[in-house]
Amino acid sequence: MSAAWRWPRVRPGGVVLALALLLLGRATAAAAATSYDIDQRYGSVGFSISELGLFDTEGNFRKFAGQIAIDPADPALTKIDVAIDVASVAMSSARAAKLVLSPAYFDVREHPAIRFRSTSVAAIGPNRYLVSGLLRIRGVTHPQQLMAVLTAEKIVGKDPPTAYFTVTGKLHRSAFGMTANENFLGDVVRIVIHIHLSLPEIAQAN
Repeated sequence: MSAAWRWPRVRPGGVVLALALLLLGRATAAAAATSYDIDQRYGSVGFSISELGLFDTEGNFRKFAGQIAIDPADPALTKIDVAIDVASVAMSSARAAKLVLSPAYFDVREHPAIRFRSTSVAAIGPNRYLVSGLLRIRGVTHPQQLMAVLTAEKIVGKDPPTAYFTVTGKLHRSAFGMTANENFLGDVVRIVIHIHLSLPEIAQAN
């Protein structure tokens, strides 16, 4: 790998590669393949919600998986399909985690997974990507947009290049039927996804 290699930003080929690695994973297929597995070891899915408008309660999901499929002829048709295991939720309070899994919230027994399927992915500026799709929670599906930003990159010696993404978005829990404790908890849930990607395959391809 040449030390002069840089993460591609706006050239067409670079956009394709960036789209391929945009959410929660690294490429596990050969360079010529168009299907990539999402690997939960290289990311985290977090959320936060306001309590009484004074402070935030945070949590994260420890298990998720999915695939990214690329259309080489049209990067805008790149597809991202992610499933999150609701039962894997982790919070600082065991009581809060139990409440989140109850029928009043995620209702994990009836709806064990959260599903996001993209409908479009667009580069909207240097290092910035808008991911639009459909989010399904508790059997209810709504359009959802996420903003992905390449926040840093690092090349050290002979190590593979590393890219750091932050993906953010927000939703209204009431839209998915989670209306309990509305006087205590806010309606807006903020989504924060951090991704740490090691990219040896991409470095070799460039």
